[in-house]
Amino acid sequence: MSIVTGRVKLTHMVEGAVRVVVSLPRTGSKGVKRFRPDESLHVRVPLGGRMVWVDANTGEELAVSDLERSARRAKSNLLMRACSTTWDWFGTLTLDRAKLPEGLSRRDAGAVDWVYEWFRNLRARYPEMMYLLVPECHKNGAYHFHVLLAGVPSSLMAPAMKGATHIHHAGNPVYHFLPFQHGVGFTSMTAVRSSLRVARYMVKYLTKSMGSASVVGLGRRRFTCSHNVPKCPETVIDDVSVDVSGMHVVGDGFGVWVSWSHVDDDFVRGLLGRASLIDVPAVAVSSA
Repeated sequence: MSIVTGRVKLTHMVEGAVRVVVSLPRTGSKGVKRFRPDESLHVRVPLGGRMVWVDANTGEELAVSDLERSARRAKSNLLMRACSTTWDWFGTLTLDRAKLPEGLSRRDAGAVDWVYEWFRNLRARYPEMMYLLVPECHKNGAYHFHVLLAGVPSSLMAPAMKGATHIHHAGNPVYHFLPFQHGVGFTSMTAVRSSLRVARYMVKYLTKSMGSASVVGLGRRRFTCSHNVPKCPETVIDDVSVDVSGMHVVGDGFGVWVSWSHVDDDFVRGLLGRASLIDVPAVAVSSA
């Protein structure tokens, strides 16, 4: 057993989940794992006799630290939003070329911006609605979207029918999100059973979207959400004794341990006991 004193950040999520990040003192460079860029997103090309990493969309030369920070920041921000709310609906939205504005293609990155704007306008009509969107580029180059919804009036959802039969997917009844179905494209929505599980799916889709044909590029939004989707509350606790046996060193020489846990873990229970001395706001719950 090797005990080290470090700083702990607790992220309080839906369904009683806690994300624990322990930052330890600098341990030196020995054993540091070097960051390797995602070769599906960033390509290595020869330049002046040397090999450099460039953004697959823009061709801009990038430092490895820029790649690392960009990817980690996007995932972290998405996690903090997606895990903060009790969601009602989870699904996929596909664009109908016949319903897009003139001159706009499903393969244009501008279509993503247009859908973002469409959702902002819809929420202006339904202020209680909450949404989170992750765009993904299909192999044929067309964009589709993964979406989480909460606070949507029941009148905006309708069963997906095939003749007189209600369509099911993996045993779950499928519904249409009517505003999008009628005005933009095609929808396939199912009721959320676990907000934490669908939040993890959204992070997975974001990771997939970091392909060379995606909208991902420095300076472009990898996901969007309504302004009423909060971030998960966090608590920072200093001087925590941590058993670092078997931990690996990452990044610039700081050890980091990340754990998803519920309060049945003794270590996490102890941390939450200390955190209880600090006011922590509750995660958001849909009013629908």
